[in-house]
Amino acid sequence: MIASRCCRSMAPKNCAPSGSLPCVPANERREADESAGMDMLNAPDKEVGTMAVPFRRTSKTRKRLRRTHFKLQVPGMVQCPNCGEWKLAHRVCKACGTYKGRDVVNK
Repeated sequence: MIASRCCRSMAPKNCAPSGSLPCVPANERREADESAGMDMLNAPDKEVGTMAVPFRRTSKTRKRLRRTHFKLQVPGMVQCPNCGEWKLAHRVCKACGTYKGRDVVNK
């Protein structure tokens, strides 16, 4: 059980302005919320999935710097030493069927 604390010590922006209604201790607010059916929404002691929220907005520069690596890569193309056609490196030539100077595929 949480010790009774004033709402001003926990969240000053949610507190009522001075001179209006008095502050309600945290344990009394919890009892009022549970009686109103709000126990699943505002219960920190129960396991409820929460989502991480960033403190600041990510700037355009930082976002774009992070995304510089997300780009298409050009495959490594080389010319076949046998026929001169462009082929992928370390693969059999589709035009003549040779690999490393040897005839691998018979056409």
